Amino acid sequence: MATIKKGLRAVFLLSMLFVACFLFVGCGENVVYLPIQDEGYTITNYDIDIKVNENRVLEITESVSVHFEYGASNGIYRYIPLEQTISYYNEKGKLTSKNYKHKIYDFEYLQEFSTAGTYLIDSFEQQGYMFYQMGDWGNKEENCQYSFRYKYDIGDDRIADKDIFYFNIVGTGWDTTIDNLNFTITYPNEIATESEQILEFYIGRYGEMTADNAITSSNDRITFSVVDNVISGRVKDIDYGEAVTIYQTFSQGYFNVPRSYTFDFVLLALFVLAIVIIVIFYFKNKKKYMIIDVVEFSAPDGLTPAEAGYIIDHRLHGQDISALIVYWASKGYVKIEEKDKKLYIQKIKDLPQEAKEHEKIFFAGVFTTEQPIDVDTLGNLNTRIGDMVSRSVKRKKNSYFNNKSSKYFKWLSILVFALYVVEIIRIAIESHNMFVGFCKILIAFVFLLALLVLPNIEQNKERYKKWKYVLYKIINLLFILASAISLALWCEAFCDPFFTRFYFMLLPIALYLIYPLLEQYTKVGAEYLGRLRGLKSYIEVAEKDKLEMLVKDDPSAFYNILPYAYVLGVSDVYMEKFKDIPLPPPQWLTISGEMALWTVIFGLHRSILATGVVIAKFMTANMIASLAKIAVASTITRVGRGGGGFSGGGAGGGGGGRF
Repeated sequence: MATIKKGLRAVFLLSMLFVACFLFVGCGENVVYLPIQDEGYTITNYDIDIKVNENRVLEITESVSVHFEYGASNGIYRYIPLEQTISYYNEKGKLTSKNYKHKIYDFEYLQEFSTAGTYLIDSFEQQGYMFYQMGDWGNKEENCQYSFRYKYDIGDDRIADKDIFYFNIVGTGWDTTIDNLNFTITYPNEIATESEQILEFYIGRYGEMTADNAITSSNDRITFSVVDNVISGRVKDIDYGEAVTIYQTFSQGYFNVPRSYTFDFVLLALFVLAIVIIVIFYFKNKKKYMIIDVVEFSAPDGLTPAEAGYIIDHRLHGQDISALIVYWASKGYVKIEEKDKKLYIQKIKDLPQEAKEHEKIFFAGVFTTEQPIDVDTLGNLNTRIGDMVSRSVKRKKNSYFNNKSSKYFKWLSILVFALYVVEIIRIAIESHNMFVGFCKILIAFVFLLALLVLPNIEQNKERYKKWKYVLYKIINLLFILASAISLALWCEAFCDPFFTRFYFMLLPIALYLIYPLLEQYTKVGAEYLGRLRGLKSYIEVAEKDKLEMLVKDDPSAFYNILPYAYVLGVSDVYMEKFKDIPLPPPQWLTISGEMALWTVIFGLHRSILATGVVIAKFMTANMIASLAKIAVASTITRVGRGGGGFSGGGAGGGGGGRF
């Protein structure tokens, strides 16, 4: 069992690393190439014409005139972002960020408007950008022009109260100066001039563009005009790494991006179905039998220490089994003898026919000879004993536990995880980034692990100290909240506000809240647990005078309860409380020489605990054949994300250089 716990801890630590990596660092985001100045060439003139269609597909034509300073170069490359984080101020004035995926198609190199002999050499996608190399290998010209056009689908802005066009006309990625920029932006309809609508330009490097330096009218850096549905302008002396960004707002509905909501409604229906299933599950499995602590100093009738230990926390521990030795001694089947400072156990008679199966298995495994057995040699028991005893005790689990509630709870947890996976895959497809989707599935796996571990925390409640139980519950809840909230925020960033996925986070939280309210015990199991808890409470709080009176009334009471003190986890407290109370030696214990009774009893106490540890190792070795170890190495190199205005940037942009 210790190996199982270590395995769970390892998985949880691994999950924490996933959360830290993917939630706080990010995953699959595009690298922002912040340029180092290249003085070997200059862009003398940059013309860009942007036609904005109603569906937010841009038809862009660029013409770049270049002067190579120190001899000719082969040409230039241009890279354009395919995914970006774009920030803007919402209606409450709060800076809001959303993730977007773009698409480039119909790229065409315009030979007739370019320097003779130049052509599109290569194109490829890399780290969230589309790269295009243009020129001529072995080019000798110092002054060249490269013209090209493409369609750029920037997608829906997914803003509820307005439409925006937030675009980097020139991105932060150019590694040289631009002497002159001419731009024309043509919208599908006439541009309204209402006072609440905004038209702003920003010029600056990555991270420098904030609302404080918005340009709303022509100045010495930029001149622009608005005529009907066309904005045209000119910018002079753009330094390397500087961007020119336009931010413009329109009334909601100005753009019309087609979108199907069928899958969203399917997911909403699945969410409602999951809620209904959880509610039905709760009412069919909620607690029916109250666990009432019966405070008394006696063990439950007909319940062996092994069974008592199993009822306490749904599992069998080594000391639950080793305590049977003292239990048999108190029943007259075994005697214990101290000789030469060693303890020996010897069978007096066989167990009766009505003895329980697990007792007979352990009894036969211990007493393979009629000769006295040194307790120190119990570590040489058959390695299958612990497992065989455990299996025998657990055959009666349906008598004590309502296992259906835990079983169905785990299946419900897997169902909720599956819904998240479906949602994540849907968003990954929409964002054209399956790698990010895979990372988010790992984050969803965190709350699944937390939910699957929750029954173990609740079932161990009786053995944990109160502070430890509360701490485990808090940690468990934090894992659930961290993963569920991060997934909800990520999904919202890729979806329209109406279809934000914040309601999905209610599912794992609901499961976390209802589990402690489920019926875990049958009527018989609840009665036994109440008596065992009452016995444990009595051991912990009983005062010395009451214990002295108990021993006076029944001299064997201490020895009869001792096996149950082991399984209740209070054997140390139990021994400490009785050590100053005069006790008669039990009939089953023989002490040679002048050894003190308590010296022998403490020695027996240590031997029982040590034997329990050995048995636990046997049980673990048979229950787990192997433990798979997972190692994940992830190296993500990035400078930042986005680019352009508001320190987050608009769509488009990118940059380029020479080669």
